Amino acid sequence: MDFLNWAVYLTNVPPSMLSGAQVILFYRIRWQIELIFKFWKSYCGLKTIPGVRKERILTEFYTKLLIAVLCNFLIAPLRVPEEEWFNHEISIFKVQKICSSFSKKMLLAIPSLESLLLLLDDLLEQILFFGFKQKRCTNPNILACIAQLSTPLSPAIDCGLA
Repeated sequence: MDFLNWAVYLTNVPPSMLSGAQVILFYRIRWQIELIFKFWKSYCGLKTIPGVRKERILTEFYTKLLIAVLCNFLIAPLRVPEEEWFNHEISIFKVQKICSSFSKKMLLAIPSLESLLLLLDDLLEQILFFGFKQKRCTNPNILACIAQLSTPLSPAIDCGLA
């Protein structure tokens, strides 16, 4: 069972350009991209689109894709760790569930700008309270590792880059 402790990474990038630890970090980043595509397929309904006519299928596909991209764009500022949220990350899966629970209320609130703004405030509050992944102590999330690389003043965490 010692094989479970192994990870093999193959690359054509020379060691003078990337260290082994950096290759591992890039792999972790790539995995986050894979998770986004999985989310889009499974949770945003891109996996199956009913219909026979090409125009209807393309319209529904592009609409769902646009909504998925828009949702990722809207939560992107919340995903970047700041000092008070260091090593905390928004879960797009949790945010999707929260947004789904608000969808009917949003539809009803659209005619009134004041009601819609109050509802959006409540939605943001719910996301900030319930939308985070669990805090990691031993294996920091990828955004915390990237933040550590990009900001020299960020708290020191072990991302395996030493």
